[in-house]
Amino acid sequence: MKLKNINLTLLSAALSLALFSCGNHAEEGGVKTVKFDYDELKTVPFDPSALVALEASDSSLIYDVIEAIPYNNEYYVWSRDFLKRFDAQSGKYKGELAKRGEGPGEFSRIGRIWVDSDTLRLFDSDTKQLNNYLPDGTFCGQSTPFPDMPESEGLKLSAQTFFEAPDGNGYYILNGYIGSRSTPSPAYTRYPTDTKASIVSGRGLRSGSHTLDRGFTDREHNRLLLWEAARDTLFVIDDSHEVRPLYAFDFGEHSLPADKQNLAELYERAEAVKAGKDIPYLAFLRYFQSVGDRIYFSFLIGERGAGFGMFDEKTGKTSLITLNGENGRYKPAGFIKIIGDSALVAIHDDEDDGANPALYTFPLTAFE
Repeated sequence: MKLKNINLTLLSAALSLALFSCGNHAEEGGVKTVKFDYDELKTVPFDPSALVALEASDSSLIYDVIEAIPYNNEYYVWSRDFLKRFDAQSGKYKGELAKRGEGPGEFSRIGRIWVDSDTLRLFDSDTKQLNNYLPDGTFCGQSTPFPDMPESEGLKLSAQTFFEAPDGNGYYILNGYIGSRSTPSPAYTRYPTDTKASIVSGRGLRSGSHTLDRGFTDREHNRLLLWEAARDTLFVIDDSHEVRPLYAFDFGEHSLPADKQNLAELYERAEAVKAGKDIPYLAFLRYFQSVGDRIYFSFLIGERGAGFGMFDEKTGKTSLITLNGENGRYKPAGFIKIIGDSALVAIHDDEDDGANPALYTFPLTAFE
């Protein structure tokens, strides 16, 4: 059986949120307001043949999917403190890529994973080391990518995760929390390759309670898109090298009240989203991706399940969908990743508590 932990379960539920929808723009001080209509949510037919059930055994159990990377006919799946390999066709468990610990090649806390050529790279947000692995999980060395972080209020900032700068000049780093609720600490550091690292102005942290994968490097539009858990504003870093709000999302009567969005702790905001019963709250948390002029995302409807959406920045076109899987048996989680002309998402099996999440692929034409 899977280990049960109330705090982890609550966090896992919180980490599966997300949202977007309908699209009229209103310009307010340079920030575009996008209004959404929950009544336009449509159900897309479910294709059982597109479901890959990930094998669930004592050694292969995982929880919610944080990242799934298709590579060499396998899926590299990051789930909390697990990093495992599954066959991309059958879902058969192929082994661990790396495990938690203090030995060579082991990690303390995953801050980010990605594939670079034929190497899997893992940034450890506790040790601040970058571990490198071959496709079969063989450890092949580590490095310290950010040794010269700036100081704030006399304290040295540290990296929790990072995103490539859209112009190719270094990185933007999500800092660790070092402040207080009354004195926010800097949220981001600019770490260029040719000059000294510097603090990015425009946004601060009031808590260490946040998701790590809340940024997306949009090279096509030369910008870094940023979201904050259970809040309704999409932020951007562009040529100004400052954080500024880009879109304000208005869900009408389904919007999470401003005082709830302003709570410092992620779990407090997540609980507030779940509290909407008669009129469910819609609140974006993570998982979004810019492809061309479109932003794709996932969302949670209170406690009623997840869906997926699309917003076309050029035309204003929007679309909200959900999946009807085997008469409600398979329910979408929050994970979504656009690969070519398809979306890869995570699915939970409500009829089998011991099952791993499954991975499911559907065409982007479902949003039309």
